[in-house]
Amino acid sequence: MNAKHTKVGFILSDALIGLMLISLGLVTYVEVHHQLQNQLMTKTERLDEVRAQYEHQMIEIKEE
Repeated sequence: MNAKHTKVGFILSDALIGLMLISLGLVTYVEVHHQLQNQLMTKTERLDEVRAQYEHQMIEIKEE
């Protein structure tokens, strides 16, 4: 092998490693984003439930 083939081989391996790192970062970002969205939806639903209970209690207190 001459130096030109070795240099091309290193460039190719660097490119593949870079693509793998970018792909891994993207997959990690998407997964974390999905988990955070699920948590947000769960907490929003719980907040709506608690708010409805609170409003119902306030209406009962005002009626007394």
